Amino acid sequence: MKVKLTQTQLEGLHILLNVALKTNPPIDMASKLLFEIVDGINDKIAAKMKKLQRNPAAGYGLSLTSIESKGLYCWLGKIDARIAEDYQYETLVANNVVAQIDQVYA
Repeated sequence: MKVKLTQTQLEGLHILLNVALKTNPPIDMASKLLFEIVDGINDKIAAKMKKLQRNPAAGYGLSLTSIESKGLYCWLGKIDARIAEDYQYETLVANNVVAQIDQVYA
């Protein structure tokens, strides 16, 4: 699935994922699996942002596999409310991504 994002939205999602990954360590096997999926997506976003510095014409959309999309969907629903308060714009971007995933897989 292709998630449509602007440069600012891609950067915002990256910031939110970084903060949430650092402040929400996995506690059981299921959360470890989601953590690994989302960490991989975050690495993919970081690589995309580096690539866009060299070639900004490539676009800011994010391609996710079915498993990545569903994992991100589940994981974003568990983000702590305190993070959402401190990162309001980034949370709005994440909600937009969730809505796009929901349209494809719901």
